[in-house]
Amino acid sequence: MRHAFVSPPHVCHICATVPDAYLAGREWLCGDSLSLADFGVAAPLMYSERLNLPLAQYQHLLAWQATKATPIPA
Repeated sequence: MRHAFVSPPHVCHICATVPDAYLAGREWLCGDSLSLADFGVAAPLMYSERLNLPLAQYQHLLAWQATKATPIPA
């Protein structure tokens, strides 16, 4: 079986397009409050700057990351 190599920017596009579109009209990824879905997307985004991921075009995702995917008080 042959596996095609997918470049990191292409993978980033595939993984960022859906949550970005979904967040266009919502505050949270699933329901009306913080959920496991938010943690699942926020966790890898913590490394987006360090990895230089091309996320500039995903304004809804970036806004959500800046406002919702920040440290939550205990």
